[in-house]
Amino acid sequence: MAPSSSSKQRDYDYLFKLVLIGDSGVGKSCLLLRFA
Repeated sequence: MAPSSSSKQRDYDYLFKLVLIGDSGVGKSCLLLRFA
């Protein structure tokens, strides 16, 4: 029997997905590394 999708679900209070867009060299990667 295949595992149900609910068994894969983790118990998070909040889940945010963020897309960082912008010019090169402005610090997008630094922000990602700082808060990840």
